[in-house]
Formats: sequence, C-alpha cells, structure tokens
Amino acid sequence: MEPIYFEQTFAEGIPEDWQVDGAWEAEAGTIRSATGGDLIQLPGSWADFSLAMRLRNSGPGIRSIVFRANELGSYQLHFRSEGVGLLFTDQSGIPTFLDWLPGINHDDWHDLVIIAESNRLFILLNGESLFDYEAPEETALWEGAVAFYNLVAGEFEIDSLSIAPIILSPAVLAPKWMLAAPPPLAETAVETRTATATPPQTAIQFTLNGGEEALTINAGECIVLQWRVTHATAVFFNGERTQDSGLWQECPRQSVVFTLRVLKADASEEQRALLVHVIQPTPTRAIPTPTPAAAVGACRLTPDRLNMNLREGDSTDYPIVGRLNLGNYAIVVGRNLEDTWYRVEFEGLDAWVAGRGYTRLEGDCSYTLLRIYEPRPLPPTNTPPPPAPVRENPSFQIQGLNAFFPTFNVDGVHTIYIPQGQCVTLLWYADGINALYYQGSGVAGPSGERNECPNQTTTYHLRVEMRDGSVRDLYARATIQ
Repeated sequence: MEPIYFEQTFAEGIPEDWQVDGAWEAEAGTIRSATGGDLIQLPGSWADFSLAMRLRNSGPGIRSIVFRANELGSYQLHFRSEGVGLLFTDQSGIPTFLDWLPGINHDDWHDLVIIAESNRLFILLNGESLFDYEAPEETALWEGAVAFYNLVAGEFEIDSLSIAPIILSPAVLAPKWMLAAPPPLAETAVETRTATATPPQTAIQFTLNGGEEALTINAGECIVLQWRVTHATAVFFNGERTQDSGLWQECPRQSVVFTLRVLKADASEEQRALLVHVIQPTPTRAIPTPTPAAAVGACRLTPDRLNMNLREGDSTDYPIVGRLNLGNYAIVVGRNLEDTWYRVEFEGLDAWVAGRGYTRLEGDCSYTLLRIYEPRPLPPTNTPPPPAPVRENPSFQIQGLNAFFPTFNVDGVHTIYIPQGQCVTLLWYADGINALYYQGSGVAGPSGERNECPNQTTTYHLRVEMRDGSVRDLYARATIQ
C-alpha cells in the first residue's frame, strides 16, 4: 500500500477515493461527522501499518476506529463518554473487550497512534502508551480495511492523518504534532525484559463507577465494575476466572460485596473487595410489629414485573389498594380456591395478588398454601367508584439479556448498543391511563414486557392515552453495532 498523508488540513475536502457512507463533511480544515451511523473508509486493505491522527469527540455516544476489518471480524478502538476500550468483533458481530481504560476527556483534541505489526497492536494517546496487546496467532486478524465510525449523534472530528506500511521509518511516520515516537518493537526489547532479575510487580485496579471503592445506591439503580490487572498469572471475579481486564454492570437488589482475587507470579495471591450498600425505599405506611409469619423461612412472594397491583380480592374487578415493587417481597398467608391468587401481608396491608406466571414463591410454602381464603364480596354496583389513581409518569425501558451491555439516554430515548443477533427486553409501566399501544397494537394492563431480537437498529414505540385525554409517545431504541 502507498502511504497516505493529511498532516496539515482537509481544506480541499474529503479525498475522492475514500468511501463515505453518511453525512461526513469537510469543514474549517477538518473532516467531521455529527450524525449517528456515519462511516468513512480509507482506500485499500492494510496489513502491517502505522496510523497517526489528531481527533476529537464531542457529545454523548460512541465512536470507533475500525481496522484490519475483514470477513473474519475487526479490531475497534471504542470511544465512549466514560473511557476508551480495545475490542475484537468476530464474524458474527459479537464484540469482546480486550482492554479498557476509563477517564478519557473526549472533548479535547488528542494525538493518537495505532501500530499494527504482525499479531501485535500498540496504541499511544498523546505520546503515552494506551494499549499493548498481542493476539493469539490462531485468532489474530492479519489484514483488512481501516475506517472511522460515528455510531451515535455527536461530533467526531479529524484534522490530521497519516498512514503508511510499517516498513517506513518512525521519523517518516510521525507528524510534527506527535509528542513522542512509539518505542521499538524489536525482539531484543523482549529479551531484555525477560532477563530482568526482579519480576515485574502486579498492579491491580478494581473500582466502581470509574473510581469508587465503596458506593451507596438506591434500590433499582445500577453500577459498573471495572478491573485491570497486569503481570498476574490468573484473575478471578466473584470466584470465577476471568480476563485481566473487564467491564461488568450489576443492578443489585440488596447490599452486596464484589471480589477480585489475583494470583501473582511468585505464587502469592491478593484479594480486593468492593462494597455496594443498597438503600431500600422508605415505606409509605407504618410497618407493624413483625409477626411470626414474617420470620425467616416463611413463604415469601416476589414479583416478576416492574410493579404488581395489590387488590382487595382475588380478581381484577376488586379495587387496587397498593403496589408490590420489583425487588420487594410480601408474606403469603394463603390462596384462593382456584390457586390463581395469593393472599398476602405487605406493609400493614391484607391484600391479594395475582399468582401464576407473574410471581415467584420462596421459603417454606407447603403449609401456607393449604390455607384457603374466600375474598370479601365485591361492593354493590351502585357504590360510587373509588377515586382515580394518582397519575404517574409512564416509563418505557429497554434492557439487554446480557448485563454486559449497558443502556444510555440518547437524545431523550432509552437506548442500548448490542451486537447483531443479541435479543433485548422492552419493559413498560403506566398508571392512570385509558389505553396502551405497543408498536401500534393495543395491550392490556398498566404494565408489560416484550422480548425482541432485531436484525437492524430499531426504535420501539409506546403510545399512552391518559385519562385526562392527553397522549404520551415514548421510545426505546436497540442500536446494532
């Protein structure tokens, strides 16, 4: 391949032989994208090369520099608002994080160098080593396209770029704005390291939400755990062996401790622990003195949905007297004759909740479920209707079936970024309504969920007709990476 140099300016526009897909444009000496889904590809197929560029990312979202992309997969330098990661995406589109570093300020201009030589990738940011990765030869990618991908609306700007085969000298490859040339990749450097008398020290980073070692959250909130370990023989996250670096999302329902155990080269080990303290919601009613039925081991009922209605009797004809939220539980004291509704005690209420297919039972339920209750009679039809429930803001959310894929609020739309073939769950809840429509079709009840497996980026629509006549349109989006 012939070298490509754009070290000063793009004032003459985007070169004609570059493949442009989307709204990339040349402006004030830079090439710029501000639209999600924009892709621009350099000509040719690149094997061993050095790419040097000056770039800036502004606004929320995700941008990628894709290289050695071919029918077997691609490598991606993945920029997010919370950090930057090195990914490998296989031929089925499933991404795997090879390394991750938090805390990159993407609103600033950055000098980036990517060196791909054989199965080794060496990446510098502002003259400092960012990633040094050596792929196993049997799974390495050896040659392919180089491209820049703006996945989500937000600015991705480039004002200098040079790329050339690795056989050129570093002095030719490095533009004048580079702070330092990359270190040599010669085999003698490897031999020097292995001959050092003192083995390298193991370094461990294990944090919550980008830097915390302990965290207090409310029930229902989620946290992100990150770890990065160097010079270790094995790493275990929560007792299971894992890679030297990783990113994991959890939404704990109760206080929990996460552990990272590291085996060192000298056969010693070190363990780190992170505490997440979960604050449960404050009850709106006074909780009575616990009864023997509420003791540990009693029959407990947990909802499988965002909110479950508590009613005065064993059908939806009875009025609602409260709600059982996801993450809480009620004590089961009996059931109806048809075994379709359970009678429960929750925060001082004696109420009924639908059973089969909507809830889970835990604890000792063998005796409790033998107790049959008849619900109180329905009120006469001429009884004034109960007051309308308090209007609440409807919610429409999207979740991944794998907790590895976090969700974002992009332009007011609840959004998840998933690989091709990944499925998602759509969850909704609305109170004080006349009707609900999911994707144009009416659905029953104030809450529900659907599993979807989109083949392309898809925006899902929930229309809510409130009792006061107003209409709310809510959206959730699954974006295919």
